[in-house]
Amino acid sequence: MTAVISPSMFFQFVLPNGVAAGYKVFTYAANTSTKQATYTDSTMAVQMPNPIPLDGNGAASWWLDPTKGYKYVLAPANDTDPPTSGIYTDDNIWGPLNAQVLTAAFIGAITNPITPAEQGAGVTPVNYQYLPGELYRYGTNTTPGTTDMTTAAQNWALVGGNLSMSYPDTVLVSGVIAFQSNTTVTIVEGATFKTNTAGLSVFKATSKSNVFIRGGKIQQTVNSSSGHIGLIEFNGCTYCKAEGVELVGAQHYAVLLSGSSYCTVRDCYVHDSLGMTTANVDSADITAYGASSFNNIVNNTCYGGTAVEHGIMVQDPGSSLIPYKNLVSGNKVGPHNSYGILNYLIDHANTFCVIAHNEIEGITGTAQSGAAGAGIYNQGAGGTVIANNAIRNCCVSTSMATLTPAAIGLNLDATMYPVSVTGNVIADMPQYYGINVVTGAALIEDNSISFSSGAATGVVGIYLNSASNTQVINNRIQIPNTVATTQGIFSYTNGASISNLTISGNTINGCSAYGIRVDQTGSTTSTNVVVNGNNVAGGSSNSIPIGLYSVVLGTLNGNIGNATTIQALDFSTCTQVRCAGNTFTTSGTLATNFAGTCTGSYYDKSNYQNTSIKNAATGLICEQLATATPASGFNSAVGDRIEQAVPVVSSPKGWRCTVAGNPGTWVSEGNL
Repeated sequence: MTAVISPSMFFQFVLPNGVAAGYKVFTYAANTSTKQATYTDSTMAVQMPNPIPLDGNGAASWWLDPTKGYKYVLAPANDTDPPTSGIYTDDNIWGPLNAQVLTAAFIGAITNPITPAEQGAGVTPVNYQYLPGELYRYGTNTTPGTTDMTTAAQNWALVGGNLSMSYPDTVLVSGVIAFQSNTTVTIVEGATFKTNTAGLSVFKATSKSNVFIRGGKIQQTVNSSSGHIGLIEFNGCTYCKAEGVELVGAQHYAVLLSGSSYCTVRDCYVHDSLGMTTANVDSADITAYGASSFNNIVNNTCYGGTAVEHGIMVQDPGSSLIPYKNLVSGNKVGPHNSYGILNYLIDHANTFCVIAHNEIEGITGTAQSGAAGAGIYNQGAGGTVIANNAIRNCCVSTSMATLTPAAIGLNLDATMYPVSVTGNVIADMPQYYGINVVTGAALIEDNSISFSSGAATGVVGIYLNSASNTQVINNRIQIPNTVATTQGIFSYTNGASISNLTISGNTINGCSAYGIRVDQTGSTTSTNVVVNGNNVAGGSSNSIPIGLYSVVLGTLNGNIGNATTIQALDFSTCTQVRCAGNTFTTSGTLATNFAGTCTGSYYDKSNYQNTSIKNAATGLICEQLATATPASGFNSAVGDRIEQAVPVVSSPKGWRCTVAGNPGTWVSEGNL
């Protein structure tokens, strides 16, 4: 290549007071402060000194590299290097154009010169024909998918600002691509950033703000035991976003928010994750970890696969690094091997996470401490809202019941704020529970829960395990009565007394053991219990619509229980419980059954039963409307009363039981 004579500066430099004798000219690359060589002749064999000294007439001549732009600075002879007292600056100087230099790269260097951002990052473009911010400006992808583009991509990220990958090629990288604050990365559809290097967070920002990664695909091809990495990782960041990115082959996480807040993961597609080579390490498609708060994880498709434990995870590592007020909404979560959505607090705290409008299906539950699993699992996190999710076919292979297996499992801390579970639709659970609450407190309201005829023995719609301060209101539960030992709502003290339980307004159809059951173990009790306004029907011949056991202080009001063959109400060892306005019917001979010590309890005449009452309890008074005293075969207790249902002059007003027995001794209250 032949150099050209410089066109821009005067060959003789004149100052207002005369020629610039003895002055000097510094030559730099255009738009920079980086020195750039000039030459003594057209061969470009010998460089001129830089700065170039002017002779006694203030004159000099030099030759330029025709492919480069220049900046000149005229300075006094005694000025420093670089000059601090420059007199005149001329920038973007190019030699005369000729055929040998009219290339795309040369024209690009004129039209797309080095930018201040590139200069500030210390990055020199490789291919000037590409616009600033375009990946290929910083490296040549000779063989897409084979050429290692790590250095080019790292320089690209280092420049920051508006970055783009506008070509549907595969970009192979082997190192972390670390982004700067205030960077927007736009990747064209069809473009893939791929790594064959294990244990690597591919796109990463650390302690940065306003990093926006949008579009394209990121792919990992090998897995490892390395933890806390993600295909995209925001570590200690704020106001960052990953949107519309396809994420393939993730190891630990596809997207990791670690100690990051006010970030968004939206519309990403995670699939075919590889998972970790080490088992039980809580791998997940998308994770908010540590003190990650006020983040939005919304409208993502999480089909990472059964090599990964969880679809979406919010988790603290202990050490009081608590994630607060994260939103998990509108996501679709497919098969994983532990939990669909996991909100897990080691350090129990009120975190007020919202998990809403998600679709979860096919969680197998084959990992984590011997095959535990759930569609949504909330551990130790108070104030959580779980609302309007659709959950289907979870706990498919779960083999242990001790870690709250359910479509929605709540393992709570009684000292925390209640968790709200409202408006969820749960269908086709193969085993265990629709909603499972351990310890309390919770509001379980307006959920729809159904099991198929293929469900396992012993399924329960809503299982309350030692759950105090819990309300179960207006839920709809459907369990085929052909599945053995099933229950609609089951509250169980399980070795620890509970208090403040409300079961109200629920509709339960089916079941083979109980529709509603409040029960205990040992000497424990359920205190302050309200069972009101429930409608239970459609059970098998052995299914009791309502069973209350060891309840202290409560009401049983306005319920409808319809049994087949067996009693509609089974009531034992319940003290100070008032029963009013209920309707209990059965196709058998006994509608209600009372037993045990029931001091202070009362079953009044506002209740309706279509057949007999059996009162073998101590301290409970039953009052009913009838036209005669009970027939033999059913126990009565002292104090029981029958009021004349068809009052006629000269007929008895009613009868009282004075001696307990079968049917006991009854005395008329006198005639009308």
